[in-house]
Amino acid sequence: MLVIIILFLILLGTSVYFISHFAAIASMQKKQLMLLMRENRNLKNEFNTNPMTIDNITIYYTMPKYAYGIVSNSCDLYIAPIKEYIVLCKLKPNKKLKILDCAKINNIIWYEVKFQSENNINNKGWIEAKNIIIFENNLNNLQMNE
Repeated sequence: MLVIIILFLILLGTSVYFISHFAAIASMQKKQLMLLMRENRNLKNEFNTNPMTIDNITIYYTMPKYAYGIVSNSCDLYIAPIKEYIVLCKLKPNKKLKILDCAKINNIIWYEVKFQSENNINNKGWIEAKNIIIFENNLNNLQMNE
């Protein structure tokens, strides 16, 4: 009889330990979830108060005078010729580029460029003219394979 009571007390003690341990874990996760929900709500409010809209924008497109160039400074490759838009990737200096298009926005010249990559993902976008060294069309050592 004494053995049964001791086993019952051991079982009861372990049960209480596990229940309190898992209750503490659940409480900690609840606090983390509440914190993440608050951060998410704050980010949504910030995004809703600062939407990515640009009023009265005028883009003047021209035919590019040159076909090839290289990146002069490390710079961002944008999805559109506007700095507030999404950055596709970071270009390193001396990256060979094929110039596809040219645009002028707010007196800033942008070039739509393409570069070689292994998987053809995010390898076409817009960079500012100040970040590119332009070469004449007939520069053979810069010509890229399509």
